[in-house]
Amino acid sequence: MITSSKIKFINTLKLKKHRIENGLFIAEGTKVVNDLIINNYDITELYATTAFIENHITVLSDKNILVHEVSEKELNRISALTTPNQVLAVCKMKDHEIDIKEILNRWSFVLDEINDPGNLGTIIRIAHWFNIKYIICSPGTVDVYNPKTVQSTMGSLAFVKIVYTDLPSFLKKLDNKIPILGAFMNGKNIYDVNLGKSGIVIFGSESHGISNEVRKSVSISVSIPSANKASCPDSLNVAVSTGIIAAELLRKGLLK
Repeated sequence: MITSSKIKFINTLKLKKHRIENGLFIAEGTKVVNDLIINNYDITELYATTAFIENHITVLSDKNILVHEVSEKELNRISALTTPNQVLAVCKMKDHEIDIKEILNRWSFVLDEINDPGNLGTIIRIAHWFNIKYIICSPGTVDVYNPKTVQSTMGSLAFVKIVYTDLPSFLKKLDNKIPILGAFMNGKNIYDVNLGKSGIVIFGSESHGISNEVRKSVSISVSIPSANKASCPDSLNVAVSTGIIAAELLRKGLLK
């Protein structure tokens, strides 16, 4: 049984201002929640159907998580999904800090004003796949704890450090220390650029690209060549671009 006041509170966490006020967010679905549990994400409460609890009784007992058994009807009243999926977790936000020493010794992504939650979630999955540990976001980039973003990560949120900060100030700390790549439509062919074991790749929004202030810190402009010279699209989806460039970094042996 879930009380009306608890239902109201959980539903407030669908809005960014309430997530920030409480330092909490919601995660849903068997895959997403299970990955968060296994990787010791700080879960304050779990609302789950009988089927989920029975299938995960061992791990739930080991992690000492407060579990509330609810009906599908009750789960529907707190879910942000069109079709609720057995379990909803209330989790504590993580306050990651930037370790400049670590940044200087590996490849990281920077996102400038990416506003689609699905794209951000997919980029986090890509980062996890390619062992990119940091994603540094502009303050105007969509909230990583937006329910749609969390859902799109499919559990990869537990493996990647997402930090929001003023990008020009952050990038100035890296000037002349590591290459700072910017993804553009008319940059150097990414497949022809010689790169080292560490660096930054900046991705801007599809509609506006990388902002002028952030652009000032770019040391190498790169692009993904199109095989279709006759009718090339205006741009690639930012998450697709991220995946292609990450794959090229891996092919070059630069990801560890």
